[in-house]
Amino acid sequence: MKIKKILLSFLFIYVFLPSFVLALDYKSGDIRNEEVSVSNDEILVTKKVSKTDEDFVYNVEFVIKGESTLESSTKNVYVSVIFDRSGSMLCANGTKTSFDLFYNKHANINNQNLYCMFNDSINNYKWENAVNGAISFSKDITENISTSKINLITFASDTSNKISWTNQVFNTSDFDYPYGATNLHLAVDLAKENLDSVEDNSLKYILIISDGEPNSTELLFQSIARVKNAGIKIYTVGYDTSEDAKNILKSIASGKEYYYDATTDGIKDVLKELATDIKEISAGKDAVLIDTIGEDFSYVSGEGVIVNDKVVTYSLGEISDEKKSFNFKIRLNDNLENGWYATNNILNEGVVLKYKDKDNQEQKLVMTSSPEVYYEKEKYPYTINYYKDSISQDNLLGTVSDYLELDEIVSVDKDKYLPTGYTSENIILNDFVIAKDNNVLNIVYEKNIYSYHIEYYKDEISRVNLVAKTKDVFREYGSLVTIEDIVNDFGEDWLSLYKPAGYKDGITSTNEISIDVENNVIKVLYLKEETNYYKILYYFNGKIDNSKTVIVTDQIIGTRIENIKFEEFDNYSLKEVINYPLVVSNNADDNVIEAFYELNEEIVLPPNTFVNNNINYLPKILFIIACTSLVLFVNKKYNNVKKIKK
Repeated sequence: MKIKKILLSFLFIYVFLPSFVLALDYKSGDIRNEEVSVSNDEILVTKKVSKTDEDFVYNVEFVIKGESTLESSTKNVYVSVIFDRSGSMLCANGTKTSFDLFYNKHANINNQNLYCMFNDSINNYKWENAVNGAISFSKDITENISTSKINLITFASDTSNKISWTNQVFNTSDFDYPYGATNLHLAVDLAKENLDSVEDNSLKYILIISDGEPNSTELLFQSIARVKNAGIKIYTVGYDTSEDAKNILKSIASGKEYYYDATTDGIKDVLKELATDIKEISAGKDAVLIDTIGEDFSYVSGEGVIVNDKVVTYSLGEISDEKKSFNFKIRLNDNLENGWYATNNILNEGVVLKYKDKDNQEQKLVMTSSPEVYYEKEKYPYTINYYKDSISQDNLLGTVSDYLELDEIVSVDKDKYLPTGYTSENIILNDFVIAKDNNVLNIVYEKNIYSYHIEYYKDEISRVNLVAKTKDVFREYGSLVTIEDIVNDFGEDWLSLYKPAGYKDGITSTNEISIDVENNVIKVLYLKEETNYYKILYYFNGKIDNSKTVIVTDQIIGTRIENIKFEEFDNYSLKEVINYPLVVSNNADDNVIEAFYELNEEIVLPPNTFVNNNINYLPKILFIIACTSLVLFVNKKYNNVKKIKK
């Protein structure tokens, strides 16, 4: 029933998965329903398909697990125990025995003190522990399986049927004593003869306990073949044995799970575990799994499988609680239409497990679902590289990469990475058609051309005071126009080119300009001769910012400039003002106030500096004095005229 619960849990998870999980986008070569299962009350078969390192080659793994049941009273169980009593069974670790003391065939073992060479007496209990383990095994079998019977065969140079079929526990005296060679094949023949004498529908087992290589491997293999052909299961226990002997015992067992390793100290526990295994009836036997590969796949490789075209067969033998698995590789064919392809042929009973149940009846378990592989026609990579100025890694702006089928046309956005100040008008694109290789397109942007000119103003820079402007001169984006360039473009007298009569030579806030996409203008200002101007230059951390320069015009020469409110800037503090207060002079180069700002510093202002900006009170005072004088003069003349009339 455990298997049913597992499947119900799987079904619950599948049904209640969020819809977005079931609607994932797949790529060519992806798998869906990677793992599928089929089961009944006793057996679970799982098929899992996974990717390998090679494109469109997949690993197919089957895992088969049964649920064994305890031995039923409806079947008799017969176990023939074959016990090695050759001379090597006396001493552990390959120590040779003393012939003089115990290889006397007529000696009474119960009255002899047996010795191992190089030891004072037998102190490793190899023989004693093996005998006690076999006795314990007989007790476990007969007491726990009501329908069981056992018999005991000992072998050395000769073979002896010590105990006929019984449900009684073995005794120490039943085992005789260790002596002679290892004629195992004779004991196997005798065990088969004993088992052939019991009813056919019984469960039949042979248990071989041995520590050495047989005298004749060839004869042993012949005997074992006859036993296996009769449907008799063979358990083997390698007892404190060599590697060569162990390999032989493994090879004659009914399967890898039928071989047990045992040491002198552990033989009893091993035989107890083996007894538990015998009293359980497997879920199935003579099991064969057949997988018919999907028609769009082909077999690649595998171990232990038999392949006939698209039919892969694997012999499982007995199915028990212990998982059994095998795997092989398949390849999806090419030149298919886009879509999903089943890894096994469901219409032809894609996966079938055939076996005999505990009642020896033929059974069949069919898997009706299949992992599927998604296929899309092969696509080829393409790359579009975008550069500015020239093709070099330093000038790479971005890349577009993707895959398309052969002969498809790539949609190209030539302006995708177009930077400011550059143009794509020079780029002529033909169809970008996908080939099998070298699908690379390089797009190179060139700098655009923008114009600059000079504007001339009088008195102040405003639209109404615009005197003239030059023609446009074109330069590359980002290029620096220096004073030399301006002279070349407009002549050495460019500052006085449009000077009005009665005005001084023109002034400008800058003698160079960096070409941008707009506002590429140099402004020249003309001032009247009788006045002059002064500049306020702003420095930030020692670097001048021409965009902040202030030009104050129409300043009477000799005027003291001292009531300026210097601008405040976020995160900056005014640290120093040079040439302030200022007396306006004839020399414009002397009429420069420099204000230095630094980050996060306290503002320092010269004495008498206050809020009013660009306000000069001297002209007003002089005007008032002049007006007052005029009034007094007129009044005096008026009084003189009155006196004359009188």
